[in-house]
Amino acid sequence: MKTLYYNAVFHTMDPAHPHAEAVLCEDGIITEVGSRGDMIYDEETDLSGAHVFPGFIDVYTAPAIEAFCRKAPGELSQDEVENWCRQAADYLLDKGVAVLPLRPGCELFRRNVAGANASLICDADFRTDLDEVLEEENSESGDNMEDLLAAAYGFGSAGSGDYYAAILDPPESSNLVFMPLFDQAESVADAIRRLTCEAAELIGKDDLGTLAKGKRANFTIFDEDPLAGNLKNFSRMHADKVIAEGNLLYDVEDSRMAELYDMMLGQMF
Repeated sequence: MKTLYYNAVFHTMDPAHPHAEAVLCEDGIITEVGSRGDMIYDEETDLSGAHVFPGFIDVYTAPAIEAFCRKAPGELSQDEVENWCRQAADYLLDKGVAVLPLRPGCELFRRNVAGANASLICDADFRTDLDEVLEEENSESGDNMEDLLAAAYGFGSAGSGDYYAAILDPPESSNLVFMPLFDQAESVADAIRRLTCEAAELIGKDDLGTLAKGKRANFTIFDEDPLAGNLKNFSRMHADKVIAEGNLLYDVEDSRMAELYDMMLGQMF
């Protein structure tokens, strides 16, 4: 079935065609990007003037997930592990993340992210800025990479790094999930590039990162334009919807209703 998305500002992240009036998708793939009048469709979705970006790809959270998987065993109960993983996935969706690339070493997180949230995870071989720094130190000092990672994550006796020392804190308050992006980005435009086209290139996924024909129908949707504000404002924004391969992965209104239901249920019992 061909689905038309329209009445939005589509930020394609394609320098040759930076904006579009509408996007047509079929079977989870973008088939056309351009003018609505040229498109033939079976159903349509009015996005009510929203701002649409390629689905965010968060490469900055992978080291935090690895840190959690190293530190949680023996310190958290199984219920606490499940709760942290659920909260982390929910928080990433709230920030607009459609793809969370993870490397080996994150099996604990994978096992404990259930249901629709599991579709966030993408196995990928990539290196973050932190990994590059550690590799450089390793080559110069001859230290064991495991010890260098432990130092950076705030464990063990190697080094004095403590960046991930608070990783067992709730993901939303630790500033270690999603938020490291803002330590690197110089502007909102730079942050969005790092979450879209640059991230897709980093993880080697040429079907992600831009809104273009043949790409996956992954959209991160905001009611307001993140580019109209500064980095601090962007860091506090909540996505309105996240669509992955044409399927609604997150809707802020559904999330709020679920939170209200849980609160009312907690008051009853």
